[in-house]
Amino acid sequence: TVNIEANQPLKFERFKQLAKRVPYSRSTIDRLVSQGKFPRPYKLSSKSEAWLSSEVDAWMKDKIMSMEVRDV
Repeated sequence: TVNIEANQPLKFERFKQLAKRVPYSRSTIDRLVSQGKFPRPYKLSSKSEAWLSSEVDAWMKDKIMSMEVRDV
């Protein structure tokens, strides 16, 4: 599901940018994507893919919320 907010511009992140925000290796990200536990990247061309920042943001918020629930 694409999370598109009318007041926010869409932004793609290549893996190098994503890795600065999400502390996982490429192989871990690929595994989580295949398990449906991380947003899928979008194919921008035959050799290029990127993640939608808003989907990664939503994943991060969900991850934080699930951690807070377990800590209570």
